[in-house]
Amino acid sequence: MLTITKFDQQLLREKKEMKNALSRIIRTEDGQGLVEYGLIITGIALAAIAAIWLLGPQIGQMFTDIGTQLAV
Repeated sequence: MLTITKFDQQLLREKKEMKNALSRIIRTEDGQGLVEYGLIITGIALAAIAAIWLLGPQIGQMFTDIGTQLAV
């Protein structure tokens, strides 16, 4: 005859609770919204980096020209 100890019963309850918690997480879409915001922020950051990289030399030259004109 198989006997289940209180410790085994507790482990079974905890396993069931974890399974239910995981099921709730999978069913809800809260995490999906967070990932979407992360992707949007990443896209904006990449666009800003690209713009600075492309326009950086031109902006630097513009400030150099202004500095030269002010020094004259």
